[in-house]
Amino acid sequence: MTFITNVSGFFVAIAASATVIASAPEVHAEALTLTDIAGREVTLTEAPDKIILGEGRMMYSIAAITEGNPFEKVVGWKDDLIQYDPDAFRKFEAAFPKDAGRMINFGNPYAGDFSIEAVLEAEADLVMLDLGNLFKAEETGLIEKLDKAGVQVVFIDFRRNATENTVPSLLILGRLLGEEEGALEFVDFYVSEIAVALTSVGMSAEKKRTPSD
Repeated sequence: MTFITNVSGFFVAIAASATVIASAPEVHAEALTLTDIAGREVTLTEAPDKIILGEGRMMYSIAAITEGNPFEKVVGWKDDLIQYDPDAFRKFEAAFPKDAGRMINFGNPYAGDFSIEAVLEAEADLVMLDLGNLFKAEETGLIEKLDKAGVQVVFIDFRRNATENTVPSLLILGRLLGEEEGALEFVDFYVSEIAVALTSVGMSAEKKRTPSD
């Protein structure tokens, strides 16, 4: 398979994801149904406004697509952003001191320190998890426990299969946060940057294969 074929397939996949998700009706105060990256159909009675992040580093993507305060609909997280990227956290803290300060540390969603009672106390309506931890979420019964408590779970993915899942994950975030326009704008930017990088790599590879005179 040639480089051009690979690139073409990549952009066809992205276009298909963007078309399916972006063409869904813009829903803010009514029921919202979507298919997450794990292939699960999730229905929320209304757009969520109290979200828990299974990983604090999901804030990178939320901030990228949000016009205004990226903490607006987030009530808490796992504190990995603070632990593993303190510089980024300090920047968030400097820009949004009150919101960064009110974040509840819910701990590891797949360990004993994650409390369903704390989730309910925060009146959360959605927990976002990383696809790479789908097995752990199923094995620990986390999804079932949250479902029984009336809290929906949505899986996104920016690491396990970033090539295929980054764009649909961004668009899912856009729908959940009511930031569809911002998500589409960032996807356009992301795709254009990927195109430049892939074209550059392809041209370099072609030059190496072409015998010199």
